[in-house]
Amino acid sequence: MRDVSSMVAKQYNAYRYPAPIADLDEHARTPTINAGDPSKLDALFWPEGRPRQNLSILVAGCGTNQAAIIAHANRDCEVVGIDLSESSLGHERYLQEKHSLINLKLFQADLLDVSKLNQKFDLIVCSGVLHHMKNPSDGLKALAAVLHENGAMKIMVYAKAARLGLYLLQDAFRHMGLSQDQDSISVVRDVISSLPAEHFARFYIERTRDSTYDSGIIDAFLHTQDRAYSVSELLEWVESNGLCFQSWVDNGVYFPDNYPSIPLSARTRLEKCALRDVWSSVEGLTHTSSRHLFVACHPSRARRIADIQFYSGPAADLVPVRYPTFHEIVDGERKALIRGRFKFQLTDKAREIFDAIDGRRTTAEIMDRLGYLADDARAAGVALIQALWRQGHVFASSRARLEPGRFSLDEQPTSR
Repeated sequence: MRDVSSMVAKQYNAYRYPAPIADLDEHARTPTINAGDPSKLDALFWPEGRPRQNLSILVAGCGTNQAAIIAHANRDCEVVGIDLSESSLGHERYLQEKHSLINLKLFQADLLDVSKLNQKFDLIVCSGVLHHMKNPSDGLKALAAVLHENGAMKIMVYAKAARLGLYLLQDAFRHMGLSQDQDSISVVRDVISSLPAEHFARFYIERTRDSTYDSGIIDAFLHTQDRAYSVSELLEWVESNGLCFQSWVDNGVYFPDNYPSIPLSARTRLEKCALRDVWSSVEGLTHTSSRHLFVACHPSRARRIADIQFYSGPAADLVPVRYPTFHEIVDGERKALIRGRFKFQLTDKAREIFDAIDGRRTTAEIMDRLGYLADDARAAGVALIQALWRQGHVFASSRARLEPGRFSLDEQPTSR
């Protein structure tokens, strides 16, 4: 086992992360959604259509729970979980036995040795792992080598902007000689509780649970290996390692639509920008997320599916699919919809269109069903669905076989 891998394994053996889940049935009843779960997000991973029902899924760096969560929700799929930490795998095995997960296989292994499994995967889920490697590019290439040609890879790495204050603390703790022990954890707790109100790290601390338990403190503040990416660095990293960026897991984080703090003058400028620049600008203007969650794939597949998004092209032929976690609340005199940390209200007509999105009808069929026959009414309906897509509330999929896509992230998106 490589030196950095050995240090990381030692850390997670001593401090299992994330916090172990006791019961998967109970966990499944919570409103949260695992961003690597194809039973909920197959339209995100495969907008052209799921390659097969009985998927082969790799959870690379499965930690204490993730492989078992995915196997529990996808019992018709084969799930393989690998991790450096035998302690973390021990809890995965507990969940495997408790819930009779015969579709789950678990191995203690270095991600760099994943080719030794002698298997290709339809879906690879790798959350919070690559940014802890000495050379994340080596890990990304290793995963790409075992990804099926028609496969999707869901990745989570740290986002740089929201973690800047955290890295100031990490650097201070290194200079103080802190290590991964209880005395150091106590010092970190004391520092966190005494931080001045203007310290940059408060943004991160107040939006995560990491400072509330020991293994979270170790993972966030005292990790042995840690790096983060800006949007532009992430896109360059993916493309320089032979893959293509396919989509964000949640568009709402990267488009300006969900951020009323971005003024109209800036929004007007952003409308003229290429997508790369839109996403980078929004990250710099908001830095609200400490993680980047995205989907990557092989270039051959990326060319086939490039137009199956609401960037440009025939939106009327695309099938909008609602994000699977919404709930409704009463906000003042109107009802509002909640999805994660995003709350939004719709006019009566917009709500009518939103309610008609069923994951089967194309945008044109939705307009027909609602009686929006005039050109201006249809155009307004299409524009609303595109706005919902930008806000992260819907995905785009297709029932048609499309010609190889022409869209590039370097192009300016066509307005509808």
